[in-house]
Amino acid sequence: CCRNYSITNVISNHPDEGQYAGQTFYLEFPPVVKNGEPFINSSPQLFPPLNDYACPNRHYWVDFAGFDADGDSLTYKLVTPISTHSGRAIPVSEVPGPAPYPNVIWQSPFGIDNIMNGAPDLMVSNEGFLTVTPTQQGLYVFAVKCEEFRDGEKIGEVIRDFQMLVLDICPVADPPEIAGRKLGEPTFSYLDNMVVNFANTVTDENRCIEVQVSDPDALKVEDAFTENIYLKVIPLNFKTDKNLGDVLPTVSSAVLTDGSVETFKICFDKCPYIEDGNFKIGVIAFDDACALPLSDTLRIEVGITPPTNFDAQFITPDKVISITEGNNWDYDIEGTDADDDMLVLDVITEGFELADVGMSFINETLTNGQANTTFKWETGCDIYDFTEQTEFEVKVLLDDLDECDFGKPDTLTLNLQV
Repeated sequence: CCRNYSITNVISNHPDEGQYAGQTFYLEFPPVVKNGEPFINSSPQLFPPLNDYACPNRHYWVDFAGFDADGDSLTYKLVTPISTHSGRAIPVSEVPGPAPYPNVIWQSPFGIDNIMNGAPDLMVSNEGFLTVTPTQQGLYVFAVKCEEFRDGEKIGEVIRDFQMLVLDICPVADPPEIAGRKLGEPTFSYLDNMVVNFANTVTDENRCIEVQVSDPDALKVEDAFTENIYLKVIPLNFKTDKNLGDVLPTVSSAVLTDGSVETFKICFDKCPYIEDGNFKIGVIAFDDACALPLSDTLRIEVGITPPTNFDAQFITPDKVISITEGNNWDYDIEGTDADDDMLVLDVITEGFELADVGMSFINETLTNGQANTTFKWETGCDIYDFTEQTEFEVKVLLDDLDECDFGKPDTLTLNLQV
């Protein structure tokens, strides 16, 4: 304890003069041993610092998304900041008290649903993108909870507090303006939304659009008739590990002078970001306004027909078989691909391991357009125990490594009984 005494949205007095507001940094992590095995986990790495200040009636944003070294899923939400059990800087017990901890007390009319009285108010997406448009000056406290999930199960959380200072000192500025056009069109007529479609016969250099960026501040004497602008691309209806910046040209920034404009060519790969339907991106133009860049977004819906591809197929049919314990059974499996793509095989079982019941795949050969392997089952009763299970289902998957990695694998099913 304690927070400073000039907070706008939380009651925070000196402990000797009224309701205090302590500060607790909170972390939950899973057991280091689970089901008798070491449970390896790293808590998420959070968060980037806030910018120096926000300004009334100006949109403020920051990407709070953390990083998890184990690849666990992270979700975010706003919560009431946590106080402390004691108003003393060093508690008498000198031992930190356990949870549960009290929350801070909101100053009226603020609360978890009205943290800054913004328009719109402070909010954070599930992915950790925080936005607000403040309406008044002040010092505001808020807390973000990041929950960590693995295989759908929550394994930890961290709560971090932040202070946002809102000052009415931002210089008057106008946002940049971005507009788009299709190749060959005379004017940049798409101001907010744009839809483009490309057949799989379109060449790389023509699978493109153009955007033009201007900024009224490049005409202002107080800005020395100069404005710095740059572009960024974000996904709107999909998630991807790919670098969306690849659609931008090598140089995606410019200095506008005396009211000049800058044109950028944006080109798309022959493989769309999603397999079914059109994908949507936002091309955002930013300027260099203080304390945060102002922006304008062109939302683009893109339809791309991927290169023609024939899915891999098994020639060998599914099989249902029953054999007497002690006998062996071999089954030759063959698959092909009409495009002569490289093929891969995978196996799925449920509730058992192949080796534990005498099953294996041997003589596997994979070449362009051709896959061969042999399923082998040995049921010797002196080696394998079938008292607990006598029926088994084995699924063999065949997939091709096509250009866009969109092909759906073919499935061969073996229903086996001993």
